[in-house]
Amino acid sequence: MKKLKLLLLFLLFGLFLYSKFYYYDPGINCKITIIPAFLPSNNNTKQILKMIKSGAPDDYMRICKYVSVINKNPSCGGFDGGCFQPSKPRTIYIGNDQSNIAMSGAIIVHEVCHAIQASERRPMSERECYAAGNSYLESVTKY
Repeated sequence: MKKLKLLLLFLLFGLFLYSKFYYYDPGINCKITIIPAFLPSNNNTKQILKMIKSGAPDDYMRICKYVSVINKNPSCGGFDGGCFQPSKPRTIYIGNDQSNIAMSGAIIVHEVCHAIQASERRPMSERECYAAGNSYLESVTKY
């Protein structure tokens, strides 16, 4: 009986970790680990990814292809932006979400643009990546 309780506790803990810190889309085998922030985070990263999937499918496919970790702790982008470090090519860093789910999606798209540049061994271009983020915002805010 004690082993059954321990197993149940272990399974519940595993489900909790999966529900909070792992994104999986079986349709395209998209797997992304979400490193939680120790600072307040206003938006759910899974919800943001689903919004990108719905509103900008091409951007979503690029995220799934080039990113395996979204780290929500500010690393080099400050508290409200994001950043990409070439030394960690499949990881993007996202700051505090800015309390705006559309802007959070644009930040993810922007940082994925840098991941693509690094993958293709191209120079980092902010102009190209800001354009990608702006294009995303236009696609999800049309009404």
